Amino acid sequence: MSLNLADLDAALYTRLSTDVTLIALVQDVGGNPAIYGGAGDPNTKRGDGVLPWVVFEYAEYEQDDTFTENIATATYEVVVYDAHENGNAPARAVLDQIFALLHRWTPTLAGANTASTVRRLRGRTAHDLDVWSYVETYEVLVTEG
Repeated sequence: MSLNLADLDAALYTRLSTDVTLIALVQDVGGNPAIYGGAGDPNTKRGDGVLPWVVFEYAEYEQDDTFTENIATATYEVVVYDAHENGNAPARAVLDQIFALLHRWTPTLAGANTASTVRRLRGRTAHDLDVWSYVETYEVLVTEG
């Protein structure tokens, strides 16, 4: 089975980048959503000095076929970066909105593959002196059509 990550990336990016509440929480200097990854902008313009901002990225893929179906588990990490002097309230608001958008949401994929409902697996933090990173891990199963 070949998992079409581009379709899943596009569905996740669209879900995050078109939500007006999330956009209001994370904007770059041009007023655009500061959401990067997948079908968005994974390699450039990340964090143009405006915090908080969001990056989501494919973290892991595991083939888990049954006797009758080809199934894969895709794991994504959504990372919210924020300045430590902002405290954790702005990042918490972003994380709460992302949870509301992704947890128990079922992406629609192009083609014959289907996706399960997304679920949040865990959260963790990775801070340095200037920037705090909040990492949420989400999982979705994809069945080959």
